[in-house]
Amino acid sequence: MRTFIIFLSILWLTLFACESTEKTVEPPTELTIGTFNLQFLPDQLDTGDIPRSAEDMDNLVRLIDESGWQLLTVQEVLSADSLRLLQAHGLSSAWRLALGASGGTQKVGILYDTRVIDGLDDVHELDNDDGLIPADWSGLRYPLAATVRVLGGFTFTVVCVHLKAGITNAGASQRARQVEQLAAWAAGRSTPLLIMGDFNDTFEGIHGTIVTLTALQEAGAEVGRFLTADLPAGDFTSLEFQDLIDHVFISPDLDARVVPGSLATVKFDQDVSYDGLTISDHRPVRFTIHLE
Repeated sequence: MRTFIIFLSILWLTLFACESTEKTVEPPTELTIGTFNLQFLPDQLDTGDIPRSAEDMDNLVRLIDESGWQLLTVQEVLSADSLRLLQAHGLSSAWRLALGASGGTQKVGILYDTRVIDGLDDVHELDNDDGLIPADWSGLRYPLAATVRVLGGFTFTVVCVHLKAGITNAGASQRARQVEQLAAWAAGRSTPLLIMGDFNDTFEGIHGTIVTLTALQEAGAEVGRFLTADLPAGDFTSLEFQDLIDHVFISPDLDARVVPGSLATVKFDQDVSYDGLTISDHRPVRFTIHLE
């Protein structure tokens, strides 16, 4: 396992101390989960590759709150201070962020609400010790894995990914190799598993001849399947290309817990209250699982 510091934000703001220490009185019976590419989320206002105003941040927090997530894999996050910026604009201080070390300005992370989640264990980036080939990941974003402990004792593994982008032969081939390595790793797991994030590809393949998600699509029922295959035909997450490229791969034990009808893309772009705001160029994905 790579040895480095994973940035795990534990931000106790004195002003909100009472709120942040509150836990759900009873263990939750359901957990709402999602994945969201935040398009170069900065850690200060009016800076970064995609600058955000105070109004932008206020409304991003509104979207997170109204979507009801309690666990969210996120992509394109600048730093641990990005959580501090969200909380300065109204996100509850009960939220924490585990952030990978790789990826530069496009780090991947796991955002979770401590009012329903006790914490994360074994937070680490998957690497050669997990069967990944560094040449296919170096300079990009290694997958970030963790064991999620929900209040009441339910546990599962979550992996946040942001795969190689591009429609060139080289880009698509590299992305296919990344998926093959993830599929091999997932096949060796015995615990409930979610692999979620920006896969930068569709089930049909954005490249003319290289279909990159095949290894996970054909991993076998005992390993898992893409939950996002259940989204309605024509649904998409990339607002620029109108492609479904953000996905949820789910193991059968968790798949059996998915609340019927809960899977959806969050179409904030169709809500006029977000018009003119810089939120993201991706729609997030949301679903709920039973815990009992």
